[in-house]
Amino acid sequence: YGVVGMDLGHFAEAESYYQQALDLAHETGWRFAEMYILSNLGGTRFETGDFEGGREALTRALHIAEETGDKRTQGNSLDTLGLIAHYQGHFAQALAYYDRAAAILGAIENKRESGYVLTHAGYTAIELGRFDRARVALNEALQLRHELDAEALSMDTLAGLALLAMNQEQLDEATAIVATIRAYIRENGPEGIELPILVHLIAYRVLDKASREDASLLNHAQEFLDDGHALLEKRLQRLPDEETCRRFLHNLPYNHELRQLWLAQQNG
Repeated sequence: YGVVGMDLGHFAEAESYYQQALDLAHETGWRFAEMYILSNLGGTRFETGDFEGGREALTRALHIAEETGDKRTQGNSLDTLGLIAHYQGHFAQALAYYDRAAAILGAIENKRESGYVLTHAGYTAIELGRFDRARVALNEALQLRHELDAEALSMDTLAGLALLAMNQEQLDEATAIVATIRAYIRENGPEGIELPILVHLIAYRVLDKASREDASLLNHAQEFLDDGHALLEKRLQRLPDEETCRRFLHNLPYNHELRQLWLAQQNG
């Protein structure tokens, strides 16, 4: 039930189910279940901006995974610890987590999870100004996702490449990538994209910047902003209280930035 709740965006319900299952696993001494639940709980807490709670759960999951030799959970836990470090502004630490995760997951040839790690590492490398490393990581992730026919997840990776191109003043390349993202979302919707609000924000920023030379792109930029805000509001409505909403908006900066951009337009 926790995984289903998470996939549907019902974060409070997911955490409640995970906590119940965690208590039962701990009582019965079922270490594998405890590890699995803690790893998922850490991911749920990251998604709502509860970084301290997420780090605590993931560190416990990692410890059990190392004890039991579960490489996949080791890699996944390190990856999400990297995301938490990234969004707290600790970019070098995040990259160190990703490097550990990539080595572990690469050794067991887990292409799906490696695609997540490489994508996340690409975003962090952009923040550090390490553009060559970012391009290598993101292109490797995109190749893995193409091999797995994981089109939805490829949108997160493509958005990273669009952000990289924009930061390098390669607006034609960035705009072309965003056109691919737009075509996919118009046909398939945002379901299955890992961080759809971030993808919409990046697409908006690229098209807004490019529209200064090509005004025809303004409507597409506005479409991404409006649709991204609708996704944001839908998630906010599923959060249980004001404090969780505050964390969700302010600890995950892409949520805050997209909302502020949308509000500025409404008030302008």
